[in-house]
Amino acid sequence: AVGAPVSVLLTQYPMVYSGISKNGSAISYFQAGQLKVEGIDCVTDLENLTNMLWHNAMHRLPQEIEKARSSEGNVSRCEVVSVIDLEGIAASNFNARTLEVLKAAVKVNICFPELLNSMVLLNAPSYFSFFWGVIKGLLDARTASKISLFSNKKKGQDWLLNHVDESQLLADYGGSGPAFDEVIQM
Repeated sequence: AVGAPVSVLLTQYPMVYSGISKNGSAISYFQAGQLKVEGIDCVTDLENLTNMLWHNAMHRLPQEIEKARSSEGNVSRCEVVSVIDLEGIAASNFNARTLEVLKAAVKVNICFPELLNSMVLLNAPSYFSFFWGVIKGLLDARTASKISLFSNKKKGQDWLLNHVDESQLLADYGGSGPAFDEVIQM
């Protein structure tokens, strides 16, 4: 329990699973530019948020992997393609409280390093290259090699369409799948 309906928390921490990549990995989407730390603080606390993230990693992600396995037949990947959309993120969003929330997510994900097939950061604002240089320096080389960063929307969509069939990709990112807002309501 997060202290509020998960649907309410997801309006503040917009993250969903939807679709299967061409290599059979589940796909997660996080609209980091829409992260509302003040809203999270209104509906839950950091401990409950961390618990929800653990629940997703331990229960929801395996369900998504099983969906991928059953739809593809011969897929044996236990991995995820992570799409992180930075559209709308302002430099002022990078404060101590936001970093605490992001550290909670990292704390969970770091326990499962082999689950990351690839990560794409989309719609990166120009100032983000500074933050990315710092973040990338903290990652091991193997993990860093799995991450692609795009400030150009078209190039980011091209990367996605090379890795995800159009029918499996959310409409927000150039696919013919459902829109992010539709998936978050499910």
